[in-house]
Amino acid sequence: MKNDLALMIKESGLEQTKAQVLLDKFTGYFQIASDWEKKAKAITVTDAGQKAEMQMARTGRLFLREKRIQIDRTRKELKEQSLREGKAIACHKSLYRIRAFAYINSQYHQPLV
Repeated sequence: MKNDLALMIKESGLEQTKAQVLLDKFTGYFQIASDWEKKAKAITVTDAGQKAEMQMARTGRLFLREKRIQIDRTRKELKEQSLREGKAIACHKSLYRIRAFAYINSQYHQPLV
């Protein structure tokens, strides 16, 4: 699964530092999912009397639920950072336009020598 994540990030075209941040943030979750997938395949409940197996399955579901919530929080945090970067870039572009407009206006009001 880690290779799937690395391939998706590589194909996304992100710059190396941002790609590495994503790998660092999400690789552990992929490993946990892989481990629990193996454990889940080993659990087979065929009778209502298999309390230990049912408890283990429940524990696994709750654990994976918590990890999904953590992944979503991490995703939202990273997305928020990207949105802030975009806003900063847009603000810079607006400032550039204002300065350019002011410069052009000042050129029209120069006295002729």
